[in-house]
Amino acid sequence: VALSQIPYAGKTIIQPFATPLTPSEGGNKVDDKGELGQLIADRVLNKLGELNEELRPDVVVLQPGAGGAAGSKGAAGSKFVPSGESAVSLDATLGRSSDLELGSVKIPLSLLVTPIQFPMRKLLGVREIHGTFHPEQDGYALLASSTAGETWKVPFAVGSRAKLADAATTLADQLAFLVISRDPRMTSVGMTQSSQAFAEFHKGLNHWRKYEAEEDFEALTEAVKDFRKATYLDPDFALAYYRLGLALRADDQPGAAVEVLRRSVRARSNFVPGYIALAFTLYDFERFYNETAAAGSSGPPALQDAAKEARTKQAVALWQQVLRFPASIVSLSDRASAYYGLCGAALDSKQYYLAYFYCKGAERLYAKLPDTLQNDPRMQETQAAVLNTLGVALVVRNIDRHEDNTAAWNCSPWSIGSIWLAPGRRPVPHYLILESPYGRRALWYFQRAFALSPHDMVIRCNAASISFSLGNRQPMEDLEDDAAA
Repeated sequence: VALSQIPYAGKTIIQPFATPLTPSEGGNKVDDKGELGQLIADRVLNKLGELNEELRPDVVVLQPGAGGAAGSKGAAGSKFVPSGESAVSLDATLGRSSDLELGSVKIPLSLLVTPIQFPMRKLLGVREIHGTFHPEQDGYALLASSTAGETWKVPFAVGSRAKLADAATTLADQLAFLVISRDPRMTSVGMTQSSQAFAEFHKGLNHWRKYEAEEDFEALTEAVKDFRKATYLDPDFALAYYRLGLALRADDQPGAAVEVLRRSVRARSNFVPGYIALAFTLYDFERFYNETAAAGSSGPPALQDAAKEARTKQAVALWQQVLRFPASIVSLSDRASAYYGLCGAALDSKQYYLAYFYCKGAERLYAKLPDTLQNDPRMQETQAAVLNTLGVALVVRNIDRHEDNTAAWNCSPWSIGSIWLAPGRRPVPHYLILESPYGRRALWYFQRAFALSPHDMVIRCNAASISFSLGNRQPMEDLEDDAAA
């Protein structure tokens, strides 16, 4: 009995609800076998699962071509996509009542196992929820309590008695919201206790999912409105600010996204997804503008550079804060993305050893992700970006070291040394052959990256360039043939 409780460690067990109704209550036939009580427990469990999904933040993935070419900007543009990972969630399961039959006598099994089961569950942090569904003068009510000392009451008022199944379903949904919204652990995911704010948030999520599935920009506009209304109804609803920020990112409004993402971390100082989204939005700020918008908003170069440097410093500080948070509230993917962000910032500032250190941290953490994420093509591209950046960090510090110029075709514009005029007055680019004592190690990273993202031409070019410098011209010639075709 004691060992059988180990799989329930840290979980919430929903026990079948008691239903002390008369055999025919309000014209509704009541099954004396407890099906209604089990129906309520099933519904509460399913609703908790839905709420967990809606509260799950997105994971950062890196765009194809991430990590750059040798000599280029190191970090990639980021994108936020749904994931199956969260640092905090309410893990629930069903409890089943059973009896032990001795001849014609039925003995509740709980009477025999409780003396062992109760202290074992308390030791393992298991929480049980029991409840009762009963009629009231103007409707029905659901009363519930937990072994952790929590109590909940959910009333359901109707002008005339509704069907039991309909009332039970509505009450079960409301109870699930109360259970998850008042759980102290859920504060770190930015949950609200306002059912009205959450209803608007839920509408926003539906519009957001339609936008993601169909690229429906009208749905994106509606999602922005819904998330914004949720923040009006609860100014401390950190998750709604977060979702609003991601929607504004998708709408190419990085300035507005930054402002609401700042609100998310002000509302909940330990809301890690808000730190991650804010850091990448600040760091990728210039990438959101197309050429027309960038030209229209251009200012003095010195001011633009100062603003960019300030945003990068803020992003670095946010990523460092994520690494300081306890592991209990930071998912592996969030911690890995913070390491990668720091790696890209270090590479941009030409701190190559530091960039390598941070990217190694990202590589190690991405390798620990669950198989469901490891096999996601978008996450494989992200891992490829990390490996590519590791290779770049090894060779870029030697970008100025080269052998003789060569007129042979090269895939990377970063290796152009000069353009000479051929006898027929035709310009011929001469490329630098990069040398690095870490060339073979860098090639190993590039090849691993290319295996994960075989359609990424930046990674393929990096691998071909290093192979060329090591005396193997075939990969570069293959690229030249592909370019000519």
